[in-house]
Amino acid sequence: MRERSATLPRLEDGWLLVACDASVLVPVWIKVGRDEFKPAYRDFHEGRRVAKIRSSGVSRKTTVTLRVGETSSAAGSIGS
Repeated sequence: MRERSATLPRLEDGWLLVACDASVLVPVWIKVGRDEFKPAYRDFHEGRRVAKIRSSGVSRKTTVTLRVGETSSAAGSIGS
């Protein structure tokens, strides 16, 4: 069994990756801190289903929120 690297959410190669097992038929958005929700792309990363958006990074610890359909929930935080 392959060991998973860092936990999600995280920044990698200019993308913010958030774990997302929602149906592909449901729209998904990601919000970082106080920014507006942005539509997310669906992808696979290290064998896991993720939602992702382009991100230039953050300078301090920032909350990441995932919205699937009409339901929003905290997905974790990024930064230090």
